[in-house]
Amino acid sequence: NTSVAYLMGEEEKEKAPSSEVRLGSFTEIPVLDISMAASCGAGNGLYGIEGKYTDTICMPVESFACIDQEKKPFGIHIDGDSMEGAGLADGSIAVINPAEDVINGDIALVSYNDSWFIKWVVWTPSGVELRSANPNYTTVNIDTEYTKDPSWFRIIGKVVEIVKKSKPKRAF
Repeated sequence: NTSVAYLMGEEEKEKAPSSEVRLGSFTEIPVLDISMAASCGAGNGLYGIEGKYTDTICMPVESFACIDQEKKPFGIHIDGDSMEGAGLADGSIAVINPAEDVINGDIALVSYNDSWFIKWVVWTPSGVELRSANPNYTTVNIDTEYTKDPSWFRIIGKVVEIVKKSKPKRAF
């Protein structure tokens, strides 16, 4: 039973049979209140809103390439369907790690023109494109001059994990 192994103290773990499943280290991730949902759509107008953490989830430390104590990972609710084709379903929680580098083609939480988006980030010679997985949404093109101004555009963090928060549906 894996939950028993997780709850055992270090001394007890050492005495456990070798067939016992042992779990790695976990870290607690705060989740922003649902009123701070990131748009997987056309934007959400979150400029100037102070976020409150109302829930937490536990994640294996191995889920993160790095953890910076100054820029800790956090969760944010997903609102919209523009990234469903990439596995980010409406109502899920995206785990964001501000300490991880976002490279060309990664999914990230970005702030642009007073709204927060979760999109694929693609650098181009003329700036940045925010691309959706759903073909019903157009690509947002951001000129280089705006990408250099953090009051217009900034990458908040890389999406490193998706947590489904829905319950199974009943047959009847």
